Amino acid sequence: MADVGDERERFATHLRQLKDRSGRSYGALAKRLHMSTSTLHRYCHGAAVPTEYAPVERFARLCGATPEELVSLHRLWILADARRGEPSTPPPTPARDVSPADDDAPNHGSGPAHGSAPVRDSAPVRDSAPTEIPDVVSPPADAPAPAPPPVRRDRRRRRTWLAAALAVATLTALVPVYLTFGRTDPAAGEPRSAAPTGDNRPADDKPALLSVTTRSHVWQEGCDHRYLIRKAPDSVPPPPVEQDAPRWAARQRAVHGGTTRVEVTVQGTEAESVVLKGLYVRVVDRRPPLKWNAFNTGHGCGGALSPAVLAVDLDADRPRARPVDGLDLSGDTGEDGKRLPAPRFPFRVSDTEPQVLEVTAETARHDADWYLELVWSSKGRSGTLRIDDAGRPFRTSGAAGRPQYTHWPEEGGWIRQPAD
Repeated sequence: MADVGDERERFATHLRQLKDRSGRSYGALAKRLHMSTSTLHRYCHGAAVPTEYAPVERFARLCGATPEELVSLHRLWILADARRGEPSTPPPTPARDVSPADDDAPNHGSGPAHGSAPVRDSAPVRDSAPTEIPDVVSPPADAPAPAPPPVRRDRRRRRTWLAAALAVATLTALVPVYLTFGRTDPAAGEPRSAAPTGDNRPADDKPALLSVTTRSHVWQEGCDHRYLIRKAPDSVPPPPVEQDAPRWAARQRAVHGGTTRVEVTVQGTEAESVVLKGLYVRVVDRRPPLKWNAFNTGHGCGGALSPAVLAVDLDADRPRARPVDGLDLSGDTGEDGKRLPAPRFPFRVSDTEPQVLEVTAETARHDADWYLELVWSSKGRSGTLRIDDAGRPFRTSGAAGRPQYTHWPEEGGWIRQPAD
């Protein structure tokens, strides 16, 4: 089996081939993907492997990847990611264990990370802990027992290939699935995350024109977020990393505290453009704020970047998505920084031109249930897509005046912070 460097290089080579075929520069692609040019360059040259598959898939679709290429790319990412942190030449001692995420989290609380259509979870499930997958290949009874270190490496390799095979099978089943207009998911008993409304609803026999994926556990700078939890601090486990937040929040029945950041990726399913005309906010219910403890996932991890977003004030009488420019104070941007223009409608999307919308909704005075509506039109057809949290409204509760806790491992756990 190839070493870690070979697996990473194969993944990077596939990315470079897609990039070269697209005819676009690193800067142009990075701008569309809302990431830095240097980060994309590192991915395409094997200097780093993305921690999540979602940005890889967006990159591939932007470059015009076919369904078969998406399957191949996901297999290569799984192999490179499963051996993250291992040196190219294995040392005599086994690689360190990676703590697995829980797999049996109930589907409640603040909901999954990806309320999505066509797929409820836009990021394929990856093997975050290959060492926890049980062996499925047993050695012959008369085979001599190998030394412990080789056994561990051999098992790790079998588990890595097993994870890749499962991922390929899963992605193969998911790639052809797209939005179904005006239908109900019989398994869930609720409409899909992006469902049309109004009199201009397309007939069921017409193909869907849009694919929408949603992430509702987006943290500021990837490390800072606040959750309200109805538990004492000693009953709350340490905060997860961002990609594990949906499962962690569901297990704690947590609610977004004060702010919910939602990332919406919209892409056409055909070469012809679809016009995105506007994004609107619907508040389903408002209640008094929850009187729960507030737990912050990061301390002092804020950076010099304020991203451009569509801001929503859930306390307003008529909330609306308002474009707000961002500001970059990092690097060589000067004392006044660099303005990051906020997205402004209308947009055009196609099967090779996705659009990523960042929505930040805030409330101080309510416990609010809400969702978004995206208005679109194309080729004489038009409609409104509901964007929510896997069939449920998003939920955000004000956290002002609640006890605030931040996790400090060196201090032994959750430490209460002074009031603002």
